[in-house]
Amino acid sequence: MVPEVLNAMTERVTKGQVISDPSTGIAYLQTEVLPNGKLDKITAWMDERPEGKWFYKYFKK
Repeated sequence: MVPEVLNAMTERVTKGQVISDPSTGIAYLQTEVLPNGKLDKITAWMDERPEGKWFYKYFKK
């Protein structure tokens, strides 16, 4: 899954990191602050996953 996410980020020129928590088995993607158009590209990719829409949240600093 991580290579797929990194490839999607590279294709969409999205800066960020994939973070894994071994105690929970959960991994998440944290991007830099993005303008709406760029953010829409990566969230659209998450929505289109064949195994189902991925969960995501927006956080403001």
